Amino acid sequence: MIWRALCVSLPCWRLRGRSVPLFAAGVFLFWAVTLAAWDVGERDAKLHAGNVLHWTRVLSTESLSLPTGSIVEQDLGEGLRHRYRYTGLRLLIERNGRYYVVPVNWNAKTDSIWVIRESENTWIGLMPGVQ
Repeated sequence: MIWRALCVSLPCWRLRGRSVPLFAAGVFLFWAVTLAAWDVGERDAKLHAGNVLHWTRVLSTESLSLPTGSIVEQDLGEGLRHRYRYTGLRLLIERNGRYYVVPVNWNAKTDSIWVIRESENTWIGLMPGVQ
């Protein structure tokens, strides 16, 4: 019904002649925005992937006695609630208040996976590599 009403006021060939280019322009615009968003997302992911080793921080009120070969334990001083900071770890997964972490240079055949339980005395977080 609407199409017939438009055809009465305008010649049908004029309306059809405008709708095809408008539709093509809309499709092109959608395609261009999609490609631009994909490119921005990919660049952002590559930028963040370069710093993924510095994301995991573990803070604890007491020493966790983790092997210090590739893991750095820093004593931040007695005045802080979470006195010990551990870097050089990767967080694999978190399930039911347990954090499964491995050292940065972890070898699946020879190295262990450490399980750290979440508590008031331990804080584990993902954060940017800046301190």
